[in-house]
Amino acid sequence: MLAALLLDYLDGEYVVDKGVDGFVDVAPDQPDTLVVLRQNGGPPPDGIHPYDTVRVQVWVRGDRDPRTAHDLSYAIFDELHGLSSVDVGDPATRIVSCFAQQPPTFIGRDDSQRIRYSHNYLIHVKNATDSREGW
Repeated sequence: MLAALLLDYLDGEYVVDKGVDGFVDVAPDQPDTLVVLRQNGGPPPDGIHPYDTVRVQVWVRGDRDPRTAHDLSYAIFDELHGLSSVDVGDPATRIVSCFAQQPPTFIGRDDSQRIRYSHNYLIHVKNATDSREGW
């Protein structure tokens, strides 16, 4: 799952601490400040080019200070937007390109008044098969 591989990448870049404030698919009630990555589909598969296109949502929750979620969102944006030709995971998955679909966007507060942001990425991942050879 690409969301888990990206979380590992962000952990390696010291942006999040996987399992402490970085998660895949679920947002526990604590800690207040955390990051959740969710893989949520993408456009129809291409039957010719040897890559898949995947969409990943980054969801950030901070404390009540608006700067916390904002700054963490932009730290992640700075790491992921424009990322290319990078291998993640073991065995390696090749990220061909990663581009934000919009900048981090304030999406409101939760019931505990914690600030939330969201941003989405369109990611091309190398996936050569017998039917889609190349590079």
